[in-house]
Amino acid sequence: MKVDLKYFRDDFRVTTWLLIGACLQVLLLTVLPTRLAVAPAVVALTSRCIVFVFTRYGILPDLSLADIRAGRTSTRLPRSDGSLSPTPAEDEMVVFVLGARSNHVQGRFAPGFLDVGRSFASMWREAREHRAEYGYLGKSPLMFTTDSDCNNSMIYLSYWKSLNHLYKFANGAVHREAWAKFSEGRKRYPHIGLMHELYIAPKGHWETIYINFKPFGLGQTTVITEQGEGQTNYVSPLIDIGESLWKTSKSRMGGSED
Repeated sequence: MKVDLKYFRDDFRVTTWLLIGACLQVLLLTVLPTRLAVAPAVVALTSRCIVFVFTRYGILPDLSLADIRAGRTSTRLPRSDGSLSPTPAEDEMVVFVLGARSNHVQGRFAPGFLDVGRSFASMWREAREHRAEYGYLGKSPLMFTTDSDCNNSMIYLSYWKSLNHLYKFANGAVHREAWAKFSEGRKRYPHIGLMHELYIAPKGHWETIYINFKPFGLGQTTVITEQGEGQTNYVSPLIDIGESLWKTSKSRMGGSED
């Protein structure tokens, strides 16, 4: 299983990471000559400064611009045949917020919390592999809260075609199994918190706008369309709208530009 280290950088306070680095530096100083012991830190910092300067003056590409959609973009969900309605927000939109929190000194390494992460992964995989059946459009990347020293809360935003689709997923075997495990473990792991919020936006009552932004939220979801016999396409709802189309929130919900 691939492990992305960026998910672990906030499991400790900044001061804790600094102290870990300081202890490692002291260890190097005890076993190596001073020049060799400080070399790794000096080389690493110098290389980062050089990369920053070269990037700042255009010598190296700015990787922070990777995947950015320049200009104004918005979302319009394609119909089942792949065509686009001239009216935005012509369908209902369901937003489901799912989160978990570890109220424990060990943070996300607390007993039982790894099982929560595995259950979440299984549920998202089930939804992704059966998009059409569950009306699943997609979800945001894993997000962490910043209201505490260590980010022990993880949150997902997910998007669904209708409430009936979401309920069908909730009554499926994968979600029911995950909920059963959580219910059984509540007394054993009282430090694990779970939450969800559900929002239903009727037709003509939701809109999106992104300006020089990386595809996010509804803008990074996928819609399944059928074009031709047995031909299935996966289409992004993100579209370029330039500077003259859908200037107001009202117009992006199907109303007039006034």
